[in-house]
Amino acid sequence: MLTQVTVLYLFAGLSKINPVFLSGRPLQGWLWLDLPDWIFPALSVATILTELFLAFALWVPKLRVLAVLVGVAFHASIVLGITGPTVSLVAFAAASVSSYWLFLARPSLSAALDTSAARAESRSPLR
Repeated sequence: MLTQVTVLYLFAGLSKINPVFLSGRPLQGWLWLDLPDWIFPALSVATILTELFLAFALWVPKLRVLAVLVGVAFHASIVLGITGPTVSLVAFAAASVSSYWLFLARPSLSAALDTSAARAESRSPLR
């Protein structure tokens, strides 16, 4: 499940690296906010950078809490900022945000290996 979440963010970010999305026109049409035209290309770049950041930062123990906070803010801003949020968009945001606890509860690789080794040692008949 963790891999699926991050692959989704990775390809969502990569798929937006195109002239149409980078122009900001899609965001300009989707958002109800009355912002100056120049801000939409910046928001487009920020969207891409956020999705790519989440794809990688959720795996880095020192960045996980920050990534979760960024992800929650990112999805909240989409749900609140988009014109007439659709059920599927709200459901996707809820599914994404609800998966973050899996990353926070995930032990580091070294801790998992130490625990696994300790279990194996305690079950060893050679003790």
